[in-house]
Amino acid sequence: MITSLLKSTVNTQKKTYSSAVVIFSVLLTIYAFVLAIGLMQATLKLAGHTYLSEMLNNQTANPFVGLFIGLLATALIQSSSTTTSVLVLLVSSRLLGFQEAVYMIMGANIGTTITSTFVGLSYFSDKNEFRRAIPTATAHDFFNICSTILLFPLEYYLGMLSKTAIWLIDQIPFLQINEKPLNFDFSISKALVNQIIQLFGQNIWVLFGFSVLLLLVAIKLFAQILKFYLAENGETLNRYLDKDYRALLTGFVITSLVQSSSAVTSMIIPVSVARKITLNNAFCFIMGSNVGTTLTAVFVALDNSTIALQLALVHVLFNVLGVIVFFPIPFLRRIPIILAKKLGRMAWENQIYGFLYIICTFFLIPYILISLSRLF
Repeated sequence: MITSLLKSTVNTQKKTYSSAVVIFSVLLTIYAFVLAIGLMQATLKLAGHTYLSEMLNNQTANPFVGLFIGLLATALIQSSSTTTSVLVLLVSSRLLGFQEAVYMIMGANIGTTITSTFVGLSYFSDKNEFRRAIPTATAHDFFNICSTILLFPLEYYLGMLSKTAIWLIDQIPFLQINEKPLNFDFSISKALVNQIIQLFGQNIWVLFGFSVLLLLVAIKLFAQILKFYLAENGETLNRYLDKDYRALLTGFVITSLVQSSSAVTSMIIPVSVARKITLNNAFCFIMGSNVGTTLTAVFVALDNSTIALQLALVHVLFNVLGVIVFFPIPFLRRIPIILAKKLGRMAWENQIYGFLYIICTFFLIPYILISLSRLF
């Protein structure tokens, strides 16, 4: 009896300690996130508008260049939440044009899928597992690629996403934000922001690079903490993935908390490889995850100007419309799945195809097209 009591006490203490560590870690990463946003905004104030604004808008004046810059940048840092948050701040500070940022948002949605694809490639040592992992991993890629193929022309010729975002803000009073200077310096971070600026001697590029790095680390750590917590306490997760709509909703809820579609979609790959979920249900989960990740940019935009919120809503609309098109219609839903399966079969026959796919899609093709566009 004494032994049983001791074991139960130890287990209880361990669980309490683990929960306390999780809570402390979450609060620490949230503070890092707030600090990164405040530091980035302070840096943009120091930068001035003329030179930086001209440089950014010249680089992204071509919609296709903006698309591929967003793709390439997000592929390199592996976080669309970071990319979109930076874009929202740049647009809010008038350093980047709204329309140019819209196309970069589309590219960022494709670029973020590289993380799950890397996870899929990690199964290369077992050909059978590799064949199941690649379709699940690249279903995210093909969904965003198909959404971009569908919505890019509609935005380019009709301005559908940007005009809809502007209309929504005009119709909903509580979404309207007065145009005001950047002001995210909460008292809990303002003093440290000023100290960091003094430390780096107001070197704009170093400060901006540090703030982006801090934002990336905060988002990644937050995702990893909750990912670990879900792995330890999510034994019943699989039962929420057995139906299409439940998988969609589960993907949305988990990613809304974790704020990293890359981390969440990577979690579903081992489940699919173990045959505990069908590719179709995994794809529904991924679609929900795609919508959940948009909340980071909305949160950042809420403390800024109306134009910042318009860009954040463009991100939401892009992902929501993709789900509206592909989720309810089985024929359309099968298109990304068929493409992912085709790549899975090719990778099963020769694993080099999986690696070539990543190199070409996320790095080589964007770099070549960006370079060529500057020649004309």
